[in-house]
Amino acid sequence: MRRTQRGGALRLLLAVAGGAAATWLLSPTEGARRRALLRDGLRSRAQRARTLAGKLGRDVRNRAIGAAHRARTALAEEGVSDETLVQRVRARLGRELAHARAVAVEAQGGNVVLRGAIPPDQAERVLRAARSVRGVASVEDHLERHAACESAPGEGGGERSAP
Repeated sequence: MRRTQRGGALRLLLAVAGGAAATWLLSPTEGARRRALLRDGLRSRAQRARTLAGKLGRDVRNRAIGAAHRARTALAEEGVSDETLVQRVRARLGRELAHARAVAVEAQGGNVVLRGAIPPDQAERVLRAARSVRGVASVEDHLERHAACESAPGEGGGERSAP
C-alpha cells in the first residue's frame, strides 16, 4: 500500500470508530446511562490520579528532607553524647532482635561495647547493626554466644510458670 492509501484507510477507520462511539453514547434508550457511567468512571480515575499525585509529592518531599538532614549531619563534626549513642544503638538493636534487652550497651567516646547472651546465629547481625549506627566509631564484641540463651525469654531458657 502506498502512503496515501494507508492514511485514507486510517481516516476511514477513525471515522467509523467515532461514529460508533457517538451512536453508543447518544442512543435514545441507553445513552444517558452510558454517559453517566463514563462520567463517573472518568471522575473516579481523576480522583485516583490526584490522590496518587499527592502521595508521590509527599514521598518526594519527605525523601528530600531526609537526604538534606543526613547530608547536614554528615557534614557536622560535633560529637554525639554517650547517652545518645547508647539510645541509638538500643533502638537499632530493638529492630534487629526479638529480645534486645538481653544485650547491654555501653558507649564511651564513640566506642560501643556490647555484652550479653545471644544465639550464635544472631551475633553477626547484631554487630553489623551496631556498626551501622550514626556516631559509632567502633564496636567491641563481648557477647556470649549460647545455643539456648537463658536471659532471653522464649529463646530456650527456663520454662514459663503457669498463670
